[in-house]
Amino acid sequence: MCLLFRVCTLRTVAYVAGMPWSNADGMSAETRDDANRLLFERLRVVVWMVLAILPVYVAADYYFEPPTVGLLQLEKLILCAACLLVWWATRRRDLEPHARTIGVLLVAAIAATSAVSSNLTGQYATHAFLGVMVALFGATLAPWGAATQSVVVAIIAVSVLWNVRVVTGSFSALISYAAVSVAVTWLVSVYFAWLLEDTRRALWAENFERERAEAALREEAAISTALAHVGEELIAAVNTPALLERLSQLTIETVGCDRSWTVLRARDSDDMYTVAAHAGFASDEVAAISVLPIPHAALDGCLTQLDRQDVLVLKRGEDSGPMARLAEEFDVAVRMYAGVRRGGDLIGYHAAAYRAPERRFDGRQERLLRGITHLASMALETVRLMDELNRVNRFRSDFVANMSHELRTPLHVILGYHELLCDGAFGPLTAPQVETLQRTDQRARELLDLINATLDLSRVEGQSPALDARDVCIPEVLDELARETATIGGRPGLQWEWKAPPTLPTIRTDPVKLRMVLKNLVQNAIKFTPAGTISVQARANGEGVEFEIADTGIGISKDAQARIFEPFVQIEASGRHTLGGAGLGLAIVRRLLDMLGGRISVQSEPGHGSTFRVWLPFDVTAKAAKLA
Repeated sequence: MCLLFRVCTLRTVAYVAGMPWSNADGMSAETRDDANRLLFERLRVVVWMVLAILPVYVAADYYFEPPTVGLLQLEKLILCAACLLVWWATRRRDLEPHARTIGVLLVAAIAATSAVSSNLTGQYATHAFLGVMVALFGATLAPWGAATQSVVVAIIAVSVLWNVRVVTGSFSALISYAAVSVAVTWLVSVYFAWLLEDTRRALWAENFERERAEAALREEAAISTALAHVGEELIAAVNTPALLERLSQLTIETVGCDRSWTVLRARDSDDMYTVAAHAGFASDEVAAISVLPIPHAALDGCLTQLDRQDVLVLKRGEDSGPMARLAEEFDVAVRMYAGVRRGGDLIGYHAAAYRAPERRFDGRQERLLRGITHLASMALETVRLMDELNRVNRFRSDFVANMSHELRTPLHVILGYHELLCDGAFGPLTAPQVETLQRTDQRARELLDLINATLDLSRVEGQSPALDARDVCIPEVLDELARETATIGGRPGLQWEWKAPPTLPTIRTDPVKLRMVLKNLVQNAIKFTPAGTISVQARANGEGVEFEIADTGIGISKDAQARIFEPFVQIEASGRHTLGGAGLGLAIVRRLLDMLGGRISVQSEPGHGSTFRVWLPFDVTAKAAKLA
């Protein structure tokens, strides 16, 4: 029987050692590695538990079994050596793949030494109880699954059968309720092991999917952050050359490649392409690339593929066209292309490349290049539209300036003749003739104001003149403005209030633009105040000066207040007609205040007048430097 036990044990251990665990339990490699690490941790705990319990059994042997105490201590020394050997094995990371084999060997050692001890003491029931405990502990603590648990139960069962046969001389003791309970417990332990392993496998799978989803989210966030940075950089580019140069540099930084370049269709020919920008090339290569014309036929294959797919990756030897030979000449081994589009039209491509043939582009880099090229396509179109808009705007400004000049010249002649006629230079005039000439002169001057306002707005919007910052004394500016408006604002029924504290500090701003702002606001107040009071005040406010121009005129409705600073917007009087003018004064004021670093607000109600408040900083140059 002893020989039978040894044979069964050896065969079982051999089976465990050679068992294909990855196929037997259906675990992935990552899950199996985690299970092995956890099993090693549990085995170390079991070893220390056994070593901690052994002194108790040694004391019991001396007390209960003095005749066989020597053999019992030898058996326990063998078990202690086995435990220390298992503990040493669990400290070896290279033995983790054999964790289940080591665990089964530890169970076999415990079962064998316990069976021998029971044979010496004649206590086979104690060994059976120990077998039940080991089976239950193995099922609940060891993550080795139902297959390994079945092997463990088989080893324990063989040891119990051998122990019963040796102690009693027969197997009749096994025909009892206790033996049935032990067998059922072993079977239940196998089921528990299967259930726990199935739950553990499901949790590991769930954790693996969660980690994979989190990794995907982190990668997505990193790509989005990188593309957002690229977008900010491209938006900051003010023209096409600067945009393309920055694009190639950003591609190398973001994608992590060695070289980058952009090929675009030539402006003067649909059949020729040029390298519009590049980065990562040597100086001698740059000289050759910059003047290199590329016919459409050389790119036909590449462009055709990019018309069907977003990203094209080519390695050395995979194509044999002119561009492949050119890439080899410039020491480019792996190329990745993404199409540059204008609307639905493919106008070229943007490339990233490695010089080393063993390098490869991964999915993340493909997504980055696709996103960068898409942003570049939008930025190029935006810059092109802005260039076109600026060109049209310059043409409009030049046209308005030329037309204004051409209109003002004959108008000045007409006004001059009106003055001569009114002064009687061509003979005396009757009263109706004088009245007619005065009405004509008034309309001619309104037309001159319209032409001058249009020309001023064109200059302000189109040329953006530089600031001529000087120290300005506010009371002197208001005194000068009061003298200038005395002639047009001196009609009956109109009262004026000019207030500026003499202690008001000087401000550093552009005096010409400041006078134009105040003059437009004062003229506006005169126009919409047939009778009443117009007040012009200046006072310090925070880090600047506030000007207040208030009138008791017709006022402005809430709906109109949102539009009065737009060009060519006129306010209706009494809801029936406008009071003349071009509707450009407040538009000019807003544009000039933007240049001066100021702001304007309006408070008004129909029938109760209007109040315009203008705030300007004490030093426009200091504020501009702070904003920059």
